[in-house]
Amino acid sequence: MLCSDGCVLYIKSVIYDVNNNNATPNKEYITIDDISRKIDFGYAKYIRNGYVNGEIKEVMSYAYFDYLKDRFFVRDRDYNKKKIRNEIIPDDVNFYALVDETKYTRKSRCPYCNSNHVTETGRDLNKTILDLKIENGIVQRWVTKYNTKKYICKDCHFSFIPKSYPASRNRIGNTMKIWMVYQYIYNRMSLSQINKNLRDFYEVYLSSATIFTFKQHVADMFRERVLKDLNELTKGNVLYVDETPFKLVSGTYYCWIFTDGFRCVSVMRKDRKSDFLSELLKGFKGVLVTDFFSRYDSLNCKKQKCLIHFMRDINNDLLKNPFDDDLTKICYVISKTLRNIIDIAEDYGYKKKYLSVKKKEVKNTINTIIKINAKSEVAKKYKSRFIRYQHEFFEFINHNDVLWHNTYAEHSIKLIAKHRNKNIKSFKCNHLADYAVLMSIYQSCHFQGINFLKYMLNHGKHNNKTHSKYDDIAKLLLEITENKE
Repeated sequence: MLCSDGCVLYIKSVIYDVNNNNATPNKEYITIDDISRKIDFGYAKYIRNGYVNGEIKEVMSYAYFDYLKDRFFVRDRDYNKKKIRNEIIPDDVNFYALVDETKYTRKSRCPYCNSNHVTETGRDLNKTILDLKIENGIVQRWVTKYNTKKYICKDCHFSFIPKSYPASRNRIGNTMKIWMVYQYIYNRMSLSQINKNLRDFYEVYLSSATIFTFKQHVADMFRERVLKDLNELTKGNVLYVDETPFKLVSGTYYCWIFTDGFRCVSVMRKDRKSDFLSELLKGFKGVLVTDFFSRYDSLNCKKQKCLIHFMRDINNDLLKNPFDDDLTKICYVISKTLRNIIDIAEDYGYKKKYLSVKKKEVKNTINTIIKINAKSEVAKKYKSRFIRYQHEFFEFINHNDVLWHNTYAEHSIKLIAKHRNKNIKSFKCNHLADYAVLMSIYQSCHFQGINFLKYMLNHGKHNNKTHSKYDDIAKLLLEITENKE
């Protein structure tokens, strides 16, 4: 009762302060008026003062990637921060004292000539692996002891060890490594937080530097998978591309996103130069959806410009110049045509069969814009911009399943941006390539609605392959490992 009475008195005091404007700098509550109006949900952060007409409002609403649900705003309290000493690892700690499982690996055929005339040779080999076991929603520490022997083939005299025997020198299992990467990528935990969880929950004592090296091990498991996805993307019908800067201690790098809305590949580069795109997209016969970055213009393929960028820019400039009749007409003609096309797409999907009926209207729109005698500088800018890319504004109506905006690539960038300022600011350039591989797997799982942890556990255990089939693509992506000039 004392607690509830205290709560009632506290609430009454808050109401009294609000009604009498007795706000203090150290108040433990926040009013609606204190919340900043600059809340950026999707593209709304670019629309500060509303929309100039209903067509633009409806058109832009279709380009939102609905992933932000709610945001809560609270006033941080001041807490006394106590320094806690890191737990000292005892000298007598033995990770492998208790063995949970023993596996005997045997081989009956030669991996080189496939002969079954094999015989054991040499002494017994054994290795104890510290790992995690994830089963039925339970995660527990698991120690496995592997026993095997070295074999020799009587036919070809090839000596070998069974492939199921762990070849890695470190004694940490793949499941534990994958679990660490999952915490780092998906839950955005720092290395020290992962380290503490390992100590507190599983009594596993590893340094942050050791945990950091495991990211490369897991990235090697999926590097071939990412190269395969990139190869398939360059042979698809549509490709959404965008780029974003990464400001690290060692300099500024750029992350390029390639996606079809189903698979996603992130590529780290030393600069924003797009020369590598010409080689990468040499045989691309689909539609390339991009923003208005001029470096894309030289690519020899069909292109669709992200119209959400154009509509956003012209909307903002028209709000600043509400009495510019030429700019108003340009905005109205384009937004009206686009709105009519979207109406069909909403009913029948983005299919050429249905969208192509608007070709005549698109042609009339182009002719109308060309005939406008723009007088103001801002109207001339948008007229010139439209005429320059007139054939890339409505290219999507000539194809199946091609969108008029670049939301897929931009949403992928938002997934990366969550890590950009927290976990990777102190990265060196050679670490970015491994990070890009892991983010590519995470982004693809996100688009396909696949459990990121389960995917890595199911596909990463026995996938330690070197580049072979996709060496040509791999060479384009290795530039980031070189020293910056």
